[in-house]
Amino acid sequence: MAETLKRNDPPSRPVDGDITGRIVNKRPDRWYILANPNDEFCGVRAMEELGFEVERHRGKDSPRIKGGPTSGDGDVIVYRGQYLMSCPLEVYQARYNEGQRRADEIDKQILRPGGLDQLRGPTGRLAYHTQESTGLTRE
Repeated sequence: MAETLKRNDPPSRPVDGDITGRIVNKRPDRWYILANPNDEFCGVRAMEELGFEVERHRGKDSPRIKGGPTSGDGDVIVYRGQYLMSCPLEVYQARYNEGQRRADEIDKQILRPGGLDQLRGPTGRLAYHTQESTGLTRE
């Protein structure tokens, strides 16, 4: 009788760029991100407009990043040139849920016959092109 092999997967770990596992002393009611101070479109200023605040060192109990540089009281917490920022978890969840709702609406519109992207015909199948549909004839 053949021996049954058992699958042995390594433990899951965050994807590259995910910092949530690197933050020490996180407040459970806050959502944390890293933002580029030099990017005007989606950096620190843009995140402040969305309700995020720059995290500053406030003693032993303030958030910090494992492997990040040490800082004094009042200094911005920096990791690889990026500023640590946070916002209330409820604000983040509301924004995330709204974005997911909009994405779901677009998905539904795309899959409808004649869909949003105009690639589906009236039958709901993907549109296709034939030589005859152009009105051109070969001689």
